[in-house]
Amino acid sequence: MKISEASRISGVSAPGSPQVHPLADAPAVVQELEAGRTRGKHALDPWLQV
Repeated sequence: MKISEASRISGVSAPGSPQVHPLADAPAVVQELEAGRTRGKHALDPWLQV
């Protein structure tokens, strides 16, 4: 059995890339996480310009 097949069967998902947000969006990102409206990895980048 391959690792990917075992992961699929057990319901474990492979690690993914984080969604990167500018540091100014931190309050909104935290609110979304607390409310359960978003999932996965999130990163705050202080140098990201939107």
